[in-house]
Amino acid sequence: MKLKNLIILLGLAVLFSTAATAQTYKYIGAAKCKMCHNKPDKGEQFKVWEAGPHAKAMEALQGDEKNDPTCLKCHSTAGSVDSGLLAGLKADEGVSCESCHGPGSHYKSAAIMKNKKWPFQKE
Repeated sequence: MKLKNLIILLGLAVLFSTAATAQTYKYIGAAKCKMCHNKPDKGEQFKVWEAGPHAKAMEALQGDEKNDPTCLKCHSTAGSVDSGLLAGLKADEGVSCESCHGPGSHYKSAAIMKNKKWPFQKE
């Protein structure tokens, strides 16, 4: 019985520790992505994004809409995440890289970016 209780206790500890640290990464903004993703050998992704509709999503908003949380949820990555997770990302960036790729502080290091299978691609 003690072993069963110990296993349950350890399982709960793992569950709660995972939940407590689940979102510790920050949104760093497209300028940080630009450092590597604007080179010709990388397809100049930043320039493609910058010229496209996602980067210009905030321009579609008029007047008070630019401060309306309901509008910002779709027109700005910064408007769709908890403000405590913002570390460089601004609302005027529109829909940035991190809308799809997640918080950049998680994967901005060269070691992670060079590994095509981790953390976002399935084998």
